Parts: sequence; structure tokens; C-alpha cells
Amino acid sequence: MEALQEILNIFLPYMERMNMYSFIFLAFILLLFILTFVLGVLLWRVRFVGGFLIFIACFIPFVAPFLLKWGSKNIFFPVEIALTTKQLTYSPTFLITGTMTPLGKFPIKGCVMNIALNKKSLNTKQKIITFFKPMFVEKKTLEGPFVRGSNINIQHAIDNIHEEVMSDIDISCY
Repeated sequence: MEALQEILNIFLPYMERMNMYSFIFLAFILLLFILTFVLGVLLWRVRFVGGFLIFIACFIPFVAPFLLKWGSKNIFFPVEIALTTKQLTYSPTFLITGTMTPLGKFPIKGCVMNIALNKKSLNTKQKIITFFKPMFVEKKTLEGPFVRGSNINIQHAIDNIHEEVMSDIDISCY
């Protein structure tokens, strides 16, 4: 029973970010998967049609998380982000400042800001390595609720960054 509790605790932060629209979307994807798979089984005798439909049905669950993320960022909870980043001169600190403006029609409970810092590199091999394993990764949760059209000020400092870095900042809302 304790093992089950530990497994559920791993997924709890992600489940708190789910909302009604995400559950409706995932229920639609599940229904689409079931209908496509059953239709593929029924049309198995028809040349290539049944196998193709079963292949598509098995492909749907792998595409669903990417579609959900795209729909959340572009349709359900779009935000306009204007961030500036700079390395402070007299301190080994990397500073992120800016504003975020919610544009979506649905209320936003909160946002997650993913920050990845990489060394500035000109070598293609180093760029590929830093893409998969950044020098510094941090997640910051911005608690809401946020009102449509209002500006939210963002200011975050990261200490102990002694060299010039490039930043990759992604904000996704729920």
C-alpha cells in the first residue's frame, strides 16, 4: 500500500495542473482511440484498411500529450511573454525580468516557468550536448489566479552563474 502511495505522490503535482478542459480533451482522445481500434478490427478483412486503422489507433495515445500541450499553449491558455535576461556585472547572478499577459478565454490557476541555462558554444557537438543536458535547470511555479489582460511582473535571480550563458525560458499555464 505504501508503494502505491509513493507512486501516486510522483504524479500528484501533474494531476493538480489538470483542469476540466484537459480532462474533456483526454476523454475525447480515448473515445477516438476506441472507435478507431474497433473500426480497424471490424475492417480487418478489407485490404490494408483494417491494419492501417489499427496502426492509427495505436499511434493516437502517443500523440495525445503533445496535442494537449499544444492546445494548452495556443488555444486554452495562451499568454504573451516579454522577458529580458542579463548577466549582472558585479555579481555572479543571472537575472530574468519581464511581464506576462494572459490572453485566453479561460481562467488561469497558475503557470510553470522552466528555465534552462547553457554555456555559449559555437561548436555543433556542444550545442547538441547542451540541448539534452543543460548546465542549469530550474522550475518556478507562478501561483494565480490570473485575470485576462492583466500584466503579471516576473522577476527571478539565479545565483552562482560565473560565465556567460544562453537562456531557454518556457512558460506554460494551466
